[in-house]
Amino acid sequence: MRKKKPKKAPAVGIKVGVAWYTREQWDRLREVSADPGSLADTYEDWVRFAKKSLKQLEEEGIHPEKIEMDVDELVKWCRARDRKVEECQAASRCHAHA
Repeated sequence: MRKKKPKKAPAVGIKVGVAWYTREQWDRLREVSADPGSLADTYEDWVRFAKKSLKQLEEEGIHPEKIEMDVDELVKWCRARDRKVEECQAASRCHAHA
């Protein structure tokens, strides 16, 4: 007999920054990425995935805030920390608020 997985407590009221790209910035991200194959093939694919992810967060009581990314600034930020773009994308969301 399988045990039921306990439900997670809702994350009510938590706010998170979510990287948001324009079409031009998405193309630039693919240019500077060490592994562009790890990214969605098209901007439209990424937007669909991102919107679905935002909806899931909202359903969990988390309030996502879109943070428009400047990929050239992201590259500078990563280089200053001796990191690849893929390694510091999550951390850059915090940087965008600083």
